[in-house]
Amino acid sequence: DQYYMSYYSTATSGSDTVFTPYFDVSSMTTPRLSLDYHINGTGAGNLTVTLIKSDGTEIDVISLVGPQQTSSADSWLTSFADLSTYDDVVRFKIVGTYGGAVSFDDFIIEETPSCVAQLNIN
Repeated sequence: DQYYMSYYSTATSGSDTVFTPYFDVSSMTTPRLSLDYHINGTGAGNLTVTLIKSDGTEIDVISLVGPQQTSSADSWLTSFADLSTYDDVVRFKIVGTYGGAVSFDDFIIEETPSCVAQLNIN
């Protein structure tokens, strides 16, 4: 298993960009994007996932600003984006800005479950 990480301890500006292949979501009922991420460090950058429609229109679907974890040992978190309003072929642009460590993993396009898993039940 591999993941993407950008780490810049001295850079003050700039970004890294990753483009996904195209995904046909037209046959899906309630598609969603699932993405695990880890963003930490003093001055940690941002992580933005932008949907690109077949006509070139760009729409930000996930935007994480600054550190989301306080330590490199903290657990990864998951973010979701509802894609049910898109019924075409789409692709994604993932941008991590400089500053701290910006990482993502498990980029998944899937049907939204009809029942969401419960967490932290005592």
